[in-house]
Amino acid sequence: MASGATNRFIDIAKCVSVYEQTVLYLQQKLQAFLRPNEQVLICNGDTGQFGMATLLEKAVAGAGGIPLLLGEDRRWYTILKTAFYSRASVIIGPPLLILGLTKLAKHTATPLNIRNVLLAGAPSEDWMIEGIRHGLDAGIWGCYDPVPGLVVGGFSCGKSLGVHLRSDVLDAQVRSEDGRLLLRWKHEPEAVFVSGEQGRLCSALCSCGSKEPRIMDFISMDRIGDPIEELRERLLSWTSVLDYRASRTEMGLELEMIVFPGERLPKLPSCARRLVRQWMPKTDEPFSGVFL
Repeated sequence: MASGATNRFIDIAKCVSVYEQTVLYLQQKLQAFLRPNEQVLICNGDTGQFGMATLLEKAVAGAGGIPLLLGEDRRWYTILKTAFYSRASVIIGPPLLILGLTKLAKHTATPLNIRNVLLAGAPSEDWMIEGIRHGLDAGIWGCYDPVPGLVVGGFSCGKSLGVHLRSDVLDAQVRSEDGRLLLRWKHEPEAVFVSGEQGRLCSALCSCGSKEPRIMDFISMDRIGDPIEELRERLLSWTSVLDYRASRTEMGLELEMIVFPGERLPKLPSCARRLVRQWMPKTDEPFSGVFL
């Protein structure tokens, strides 16, 4: 797809009226579960003009909640401590960060007051959602944001898997050659965005009663055919593994893992260099930029 079509798609999203409409859409979706004056911890880190944290802060405040942003200290320990001491009952963030937080809470026996979770800022694959659901006794909601902070393409209903397409302003299709999701503005269909995820469109009537199509079975394109990226589910689906980073060198695979002691570990791949160590609260931050 031509870059001009992509640039136009993003330029439209930045228009004041379109951006305000996006904030309002997200605000209305939050009102399905957000209580008046409820404290909401936003774990997305981009606070720029069109950052995801900025968009969420506006939507939460508009929905009647009290948005709380993470500070500059992004250590795992600080995120856990903030979630506990803030007494936030709603938490929003990328799925892998929330998944790691649930593991830390279990490992440290830290009781969190989380009533609802909104996964936003990165694609949520089914195994991530199930891991969070297993770790937290909370409602799980999903927001599809192919351009985090600018474009919200859909929201979950809480009754089924996937997210309902924001079909009042967007059309979606699955590109036949590679399964990528394509979005286009209804009022300007030549402005097209080719997403970084594969997905499936389901037009069947949802159990919530909505006739809006659902986008399901998300998987990031960077994971397909890349042995390093495919380690993500293989390792992080285990409650014993908090985080990892891997790289391919001339000598072979180099792998560093942060694990919790006394728990069974997954079968590990052959490596030229492998470091498996325990979580260090004073220093460890999430390894990958996709967390924040």
